[in-house]
Amino acid sequence: MAKSSGAAAPPIAFVMKRVALITAPMWIAAVMLFFADIKPVPTPDEGPVLPAGVPQDPSSRAAWLEAEIKRARAAAAASERKAAALEEAMKRGPGPMEVALDNLPAQHALAAVAAAAGLLSILGPTTFERFFLALVGSVAGGLMVGASANFLTGYSGTPFWLDAIGMLSNGKGSFFGYFLWTALFVLGMFRWMTGFEYSIYAFGDEDTICERLGEVPLLRNEGEGAVGA
Repeated sequence: MAKSSGAAAPPIAFVMKRVALITAPMWIAAVMLFFADIKPVPTPDEGPVLPAGVPQDPSSRAAWLEAEIKRARAAAAASERKAAALEEAMKRGPGPMEVALDNLPAQHALAAVAAAAGLLSILGPTTFERFFLALVGSVAGGLMVGASANFLTGYSGTPFWLDAIGMLSNGKGSFFGYFLWTALFVLGMFRWMTGFEYSIYAFGDEDTICERLGEVPLLRNEGEGAVGA
């Protein structure tokens, strides 16, 4: 059998692999150029290429820049005030209430009493549950109102509302804040003990409303007619 005199031709798959390996950098560069945000070089007649949102008109652009500068200065001033408030809070020592609670010798007993009260408020008798809800609600509601008054009037001297709550609960609030807290607490407990209703919402008896609408007489007439029949 006759043998071929020349070398065998390389297979097509081998040739394609070599071509792909050699041209891979070119294809990668082409893809990167396709997805890159390349803008054309502006000509002297077109002017500079501005970012999105910047007015093209020179006068409007100047006003926009002034507004942006004012906004940046206001943000920087707010950041400085917050940083100063945080530094002041770090330098501020503990309040009288915190010191008094920390100096109690029976810390474990205090934790046990608090845990028992919280457990009974959920799983305990209805009488204790109502008392606990009235007590905690009056304390928390009065604290929120008093601390908000300190914060809104600027007495707390901090841009953080939670710091105002901490200052009032720690004995560092204003007289007006403590007055609001105490007054609302007393009113809440008085409402629970006496059942007296003083509220800012309108309340009407259902029977009275129905009688005013004329529904109850209609029902009564229908009932009388049914009995007579």
